Amino acid sequence: MVSKPNSCLGCSLYGDGLGFVPDKFVESAKVCVLGQNPGETEEMVGEPFVGKTGEMLKQEFFPRANLQAETTSLGNVIKCRWIKAGKRVNELPPAAILNPALEHCVKAHLRIPSNIKLVVACGALAWKAMDGEGGISNWRGFLKT
Repeated sequence: MVSKPNSCLGCSLYGDGLGFVPDKFVESAKVCVLGQNPGETEEMVGEPFVGKTGEMLKQEFFPRANLQAETTSLGNVIKCRWIKAGKRVNELPPAAILNPALEHCVKAHLRIPSNIKLVVACGALAWKAMDGEGGISNWRGFLKT
């Protein structure tokens, strides 16, 4: 498990200071897929999209979009999991914890390189972090320039 950097101090999800999952940017990538937060496998490995969701993404959706994992940047808008009642869980915390954590995490950690031409937001939280307006179900295929 990766230790959280000092930039995580003050975040409502800091917890025990462990479980940070940094984004994985590929130098030549034109596409970045952003999820909402890491799961248990991602937390243990320290890389985004290496668990069940990542496998499904790479096996089902990447081929349909003509993408390869090796040439696609991956990340999450929240870089760790919530510790609820002393256990790391895959559920998102209530809004009073989540909203400040999202704002903190995006401000402290999300740095989309200039070579990225398309960011794919997977889920409502990733959409919200990208300044999506309204619900994600209202915006299929929307590009913000």
